[in-house]
Amino acid sequence: VLELTDENFESRVSDTGSAGLMLVEFFAPWCGHCKRLAPEYEAAATRLKGIVPLAKVDCTANTNTCNKYGVSGYPTLKIFRDGEEAGAYDGPRTADGIVSHLKKQAGPASSEPIPESNEGPVKVVVAENFDDIVNEEDKDVLIEFYAPWCGHCKNLEPKYKELGEKLSKDPNIVIAKMDATA
Repeated sequence: VLELTDENFESRVSDTGSAGLMLVEFFAPWCGHCKRLAPEYEAAATRLKGIVPLAKVDCTANTNTCNKYGVSGYPTLKIFRDGEEAGAYDGPRTADGIVSHLKKQAGPASSEPIPESNEGPVKVVVAENFDDIVNEEDKDVLIEFYAPWCGHCKNLEPKYKELGEKLSKDPNIVIAKMDATA
């Protein structure tokens, strides 16, 4: 987690990762909610290294910056895009929640690698192979955008796979799925 101050905030807030984003926590050392957030925020920062940097500003020592961004309660989390305030972070305050929320914000810059084998009846789509699979001119494609934790998505999986198997012999039809949280 980067520590930003009144002196370096403006220059450092544009030091973003590949996605052009930075999450900044405005906090006070005495704040109980801030203390509870700290280990989650640290864990998220480690997992998002190189994708979205996480920073923090101690508002008891850096009042100019906190006043400029209208911070009135702690912790206040704000998303900055290319050095400009892009809005409040309103996602979960757990490491998993922060990582998932920011990866969605970051979009394809934080994408998963292309699967080594993609021969199954349901093709796996990630940002890197989206155009090759989904926008192929001579094929009709049905794509499911799913979330791994979604109950309805899990219930659909066996039927969707069965559909993929039934249509696997047709070279003009592709059944695909993409993890919309990655």
